[in-house]
Amino acid sequence: MHGKRDRRIGDGCPPGFTVKSRRQDICFLLDHIHGFYKAALDRLPIPSLAPRLLEAGMCIGFLDPVSNIIANTIAYNPSPAPSSTPLRRSDEEETRESILSQIITDTNDKFVFQVPLSRHKAGGMTIARRSLDGLVAFLTSHYRYLADSEALRYLSLAKADLLVAVRLIERDRNKKRNDELAFSTASRATKVALECAAVSAGHPKPGVLVTASVIMASPQADRTVLLAGQDPSLAEFLREGHMSMDRSLDLCGKEKNKKKRKKRDQTSTPTESIEGITAHNNRLGSQTTFRYTQSLKLLLLGKIHGLYLQALAKLPRDGLHKFHHSLLKCGYCYGPRDPVSNIILNTICDADVRKAIRKAKKHGHAQEVCRDSYLKNAYRQAAVASWHSDPDALVTFATSSLNMESAEFLASILQQGTLTDGAVERIAMALPPTKSEEQLNQVVTSSSQVLSQKQIRFISEFRIKFKDDQSFFVKKVNAVLRNYSQQHGVHYELHIICGVNPKVPEGPSVGPPKRNFKFEYSHINFLATAKAPNSAVTAPELFFAQCSNSNKGTRDGPSWCTPVSYSCIDNVRCFSCEFNGSKVVHPHDEEYCGYYKDFILMAHSKHGFKNDHVINYYHFNGDKMATLTEDFIYFDPNMDSKIAEMNPISSVAKELREWEGRIF
Repeated sequence: MHGKRDRRIGDGCPPGFTVKSRRQDICFLLDHIHGFYKAALDRLPIPSLAPRLLEAGMCIGFLDPVSNIIANTIAYNPSPAPSSTPLRRSDEEETRESILSQIITDTNDKFVFQVPLSRHKAGGMTIARRSLDGLVAFLTSHYRYLADSEALRYLSLAKADLLVAVRLIERDRNKKRNDELAFSTASRATKVALECAAVSAGHPKPGVLVTASVIMASPQADRTVLLAGQDPSLAEFLREGHMSMDRSLDLCGKEKNKKKRKKRDQTSTPTESIEGITAHNNRLGSQTTFRYTQSLKLLLLGKIHGLYLQALAKLPRDGLHKFHHSLLKCGYCYGPRDPVSNIILNTICDADVRKAIRKAKKHGHAQEVCRDSYLKNAYRQAAVASWHSDPDALVTFATSSLNMESAEFLASILQQGTLTDGAVERIAMALPPTKSEEQLNQVVTSSSQVLSQKQIRFISEFRIKFKDDQSFFVKKVNAVLRNYSQQHGVHYELHIICGVNPKVPEGPSVGPPKRNFKFEYSHINFLATAKAPNSAVTAPELFFAQCSNSNKGTRDGPSWCTPVSYSCIDNVRCFSCEFNGSKVVHPHDEEYCGYYKDFILMAHSKHGFKNDHVINYYHFNGDKMATLTEDFIYFDPNMDSKIAEMNPISSVAKELREWEGRIF
């Protein structure tokens, strides 16, 4: 409507992802990468650096792609270094053509279109094709839920410029930390992704590429350390400006150096066109990118998870024991208010909670009921689709209008920090009734009416084990929280444990399953409140803990905890938690089991799983519609008769053995 539309990820490709679209993406990217190498060969002092370029000159890094090739070529210093003899100009031109012929990829080879390349074929591929594998590996290692095919689409839109692809993903995922987009070239997660990229691309010394990329991306770093023990002429080569060292583009699309770039040579290269795209916010700012449904769904689940963590922080510590069942049963994030308030109100509005805390005094609640049949139908459809226990009650609550006094009270109290038990009672009394007294007092179904004797025994034993496991994790969390409090001179009190993955191995998750369900560590999220000297109420903070699973203190591995940001929900990787579908928020600046070894082995193609497998496992384990642990803990004969039918118990002992591990 206002000028030419910007190119999108799916443009020029068949709908969805097909073999044809993969070939198109790879051919398109290789054309650009070949152009980068042609430009790099024009700048490099050939032939002295030619062997290095063919081995380690990947276009991976955070400068423009041509400069990345040059930086990685110079940084790699094989031992012993190959000797170089000055050549006549005609011989030098012939050498350049010879080198370029070893870089250009033959697209008639069907194995070129494998992503990632198979281990037995990767060594025979050109540096250009291996660089492409490295670019894909960086994106899929750094970002959760990013499939290989989607990474190819982002790289195609970015024309094989890694930093542009990163910026597109960051913007699509709306990643921010401290009012800045989350990506940092110096972060631990970025360094792991760089190493994965170098390994996947077949770099002979992956650590060299990581160091070079981080140093070259930092204006304050001393870049001469890359040249230690090398030919002094290379330092002069750097000073001559053969690389774009000043690519100080932030991920918001603005150049930190606001001075106009000097006009470059008239000879246009693919690099120049890419820099033109990245430097102008009006180009990238209006683009619409294609997202795969699965990755979008998992990202949305992560956002929703963050909303529930915020709601847990607002509910009172003691009240959470009463509300936990209602939160699981009815605490949906949709309704007439903001999502966090909806979670709280839907939880409190549950009939069981209302019955427990309602007073004898009667209040006038609803003045009028919304007559919009479309709105009522929308809430009903949402309630049915989300398996709400009482869709009629939700429709009544969501479409009822409060009197002015009650509405103002709710608005003011929900804006506060953590609610008190008294505030929750006042909210419950201010909400409109969703059931009559007769409905509230109706006779409940007995468990014996829907459960067999074996099922009753199993649920009883299951609940006992859950309580024991709950006590185990509370003990572990209190221990690490006590240590943290002593180290920082602030007393913290546990608010609630809000996420546990008890299946974290000390090493990589390869080989057969752990025998007897034994795993060395658990990853735990919990909320804790700092007790200020003046008794002021402070909001609970979110913590991450890595705790030993040992029952004996003498065998405990190192256990610790640290505060984490809600913004880290989808910004930080952990193989064990993703594989098990555990929604645990991890710290972005700490080392923990699962953050490194598995991803490096996957880059080496020595792991039992690939990137797409991890995404599928997380989707299956984290978003499955089946009988859950909570269904046994909070079995309700009025609601769960179908669960009883679907889970006949032939042997209580056998069923309990299936839950030999921790019940979380």
